[in-house]
Amino acid sequence: FTKTLSPERKVARAAQLMHDLAGEPVDPFTIVGTLPLGLKQWITISRALVSEPKILILDESSAALDFDSTERLFNKMRSLRDEGTTILIVTHRIAELIRISDRATVLRDGRDVGVLEKEQITEKNLLALMTGDEHAGSAHGHEAPQPSDETLAMRANRIAVWPHAEIFDFELRRGEIVGIAGLDGQGQDDFVRAVAGVETVRAGLVQVADRHGEYHSVRNLADAIKNKVVYVSGDRKREGIFASLSIFENMVMPLYREKRRAGILGIIDWSTLGTIFKREAENLLIKYGMREDGITSLSGGNQQKVLIGRGFAMRPDVIMLNDPARGIDVGAKAELYKHLRTFAKEGKSVVYMSSELEEFIGFATRVIVFRHGVPFDAFDGRSLDPKKLLEAMFGQTDGRGLDAAWG
Repeated sequence: FTKTLSPERKVARAAQLMHDLAGEPVDPFTIVGTLPLGLKQWITISRALVSEPKILILDESSAALDFDSTERLFNKMRSLRDEGTTILIVTHRIAELIRISDRATVLRDGRDVGVLEKEQITEKNLLALMTGDEHAGSAHGHEAPQPSDETLAMRANRIAVWPHAEIFDFELRRGEIVGIAGLDGQGQDDFVRAVAGVETVRAGLVQVADRHGEYHSVRNLADAIKNKVVYVSGDRKREGIFASLSIFENMVMPLYREKRRAGILGIIDWSTLGTIFKREAENLLIKYGMREDGITSLSGGNQQKVLIGRGFAMRPDVIMLNDPARGIDVGAKAELYKHLRTFAKEGKSVVYMSSELEEFIGFATRVIVFRHGVPFDAFDGRSLDPKKLLEAMFGQTDGRGLDAAWG
């Protein structure tokens, strides 16, 4: 703000700008640490817009935003462009580049590998440049994995994830990938956290089945880990990384107690942990210098890969992923999808929440859309239509798909 602007006008301007961008009133005096990730992202964007810049650089600015919020950001960007502002965006979301860019430059391994003008910006051309494979765009078609039988890995009976919200049931079969979608703040995040044991359900009971078909309650994170249920967060700063520890420690620390020897002495088996670290780092294409380097020495995308690697390293039977691909590159996303498909083929189960609808196509067995803290509609992954998914997110379908694809 300029020095001549009064404190009252600063507060009013901040409140108005946040309302315009976030689509809801935000108290300017709220402590930022208490806000959800999406609102934090709007604050950083607003900070850049306050000075009415001539050149605006947005680095993964939409990574923490849901579809509706991203649309508002795009509208603002178009408005600024039409007023003469030059905008440079860095993003891993291909759909965004296709829709918003007038020109796209692709970097690979730190080098400029191609520039595409607006009419050339297609998924096939972008993927070909990003991966170095001319056929990459045509290799996108995969069939969503299907369970071999109806054996359950998890069930949730008469649960509620919000106070006074409707109750519902949920079943997760062995060998399936269940996609979870919804506009920001519609309860999908609370659902994933609740069934993963990170938060307590407001009502009902969550149970996970062992290999003998016996059910065990999941009331907290300790219960979940004990029964081989692992949670991977997309909010790495708040509930993911240990900023003061190394890359190696961040990935394998949960295994210290498990990978020890010498009985009561509890000597950590560093050799085994080193092998696990190397395997997961290679699988997810993590780019790092020395494994002893601090986790904060990595880019945000590579930090996220470490968290995903930590989840796989714990060898779960059920893995819960809360927007895990936020900020990671196309190659790493492809590797993640491949690992999760293999994971499901082994008879294990995945719950995958994402703010990017494109992630579900050819990947999710079924997709459940949340509204107002409860499942609103569900879709079979074999005939997934992004348009219908989007309509459900905005409450424009009647929920009949729940019977067909709920489980």
